Amino acid sequence: MTGSIKDAAKQSSTTAFYTPQQNGYVNAQVTLTLDEDGTADFGWFTLSLNRASLVTKIDYRSSGNSTTVLQSWTMQPSACVHNFY
Repeated sequence: MTGSIKDAAKQSSTTAFYTPQQNGYVNAQVTLTLDEDGTADFGWFTLSLNRASLVTKIDYRSSGNSTTVLQSWTMQPSACVHNFY
């Protein structure tokens, strides 16, 4: 899975490869560092794709409170690009 997040001034992207037998394959999670909450503490986004529903979930966390999701979104398959190879 490749995930990318950007705003007007900066961008972060990453790719993770999962085999069907690998732990994590079902949700295909990638983590991107991009601090967006106004505090310079290395906030990050976690993007995950539910392979059954093709719904993407995006969570934002801040280093100061790494266990708490500060903001969360979901995207339906129609809003995403999904390539089959």
